[in-house]
This record gives sequence, C-alpha cells and structure tokens, in this order.
Amino acid sequence: MRGWLVVALSILGPGCGGPELGSVVDVPALAAPPMPKTASWLPPPPPRVLAPTTLVSPVSDGALALDCHRTDVDVKLSLCSGRWRYIWQWKAEPASEACRDGFTVGTSWYPTQAAALSAEGCSTACVYRAASAALFVHCGQKDEEMQWSAGGDCPDVYVYSDGSFWTDPAGWEKAHPCP
Repeated sequence: MRGWLVVALSILGPGCGGPELGSVVDVPALAAPPMPKTASWLPPPPPRVLAPTTLVSPVSDGALALDCHRTDVDVKLSLCSGRWRYIWQWKAEPASEACRDGFTVGTSWYPTQAAALSAEGCSTACVYRAASAALFVHCGQKDEEMQWSAGGDCPDVYVYSDGSFWTDPAGWEKAHPCP
C-alpha cells in the first residue's frame, strides 16, 4: 500500500534538491512494526463458554445440564486456606431450573459466591476485584502486574506475570533483583 504526502514546507527550498512547496510526493506507506509476543495474562481473558461437563460439583442442589452453556462474567480474588484463588462468576444460557448461574473456584462449582468462599475456606472480609494493570520494564525486560483491591482494611494485592502474589510491590522487586 502506498500513500501520498503533500509537502507543506520544504526545508531545502526551491532548486536545492528538495520537493517544491505544495508538490505531491508518492511515498511508501509506513507499516506498524509487529507487536512482540508475550505470555501476557493482562487484562483478564475475554468471555469464555464453559462446558458444564468439565466441572466437579461439590454441592447437591442442581445437577449440571448437558445442554447448558455458561459464560464467565466476572472474576474476583480471595485468600483461601493460605493460597490465593480466583473466583469466577458464570452466567447460564439458557437459564432454567437445570441451567443456573453460579461460581467456580478451580473446577469446583458453587451456586453462590458465599457458598464458594465458605467451601474453599476463603476470606469473606477481603474479596478482591481487579483495580488496575501496568506494564513496566524490569532488568531490561517487559513485565506486568495487576493490582487487586478490596477496600476497607484489606491491603491491595499485586499479581505479577510470573504468577506470584504480593501485598507490596517493593517486595517483588527485592525478590527479583537485576543481575
């Protein structure tokens, strides 16, 4: 693809080898450089359709219907039995008695967020939502972090591209010194 450039100002001026003022010059179009490939998980992935048969249901109310499809609509984070876990919220389609909305932690299915938090031993005082994401350069390499906030007395949590969770970004930097 080629583009056109109308020269509005010629530094060289007339007769000095440059294009004349107001002349039209055919120039090759500038192509954007290819985007580098990264193992990025930020921002959260686009909505997914969950095949109900891939879930293990630890609750007895409501079997998972085979003709039911669920799409993730939200994700939260909580400290569950000493480790950070993601709590995914799912919207059922078509909604029916056999096809209900619900939540997952790992591959375990729960009808409500409260049931998921309770069964997994998660903190109910600090349930985090994604607050911000940042790309940064560390030791000459591109890296990324995602900040999760719960408000109140809950400290913010930072999740880094290596999958680690920190409540203090300085702690991550200290644990990852440049060579």
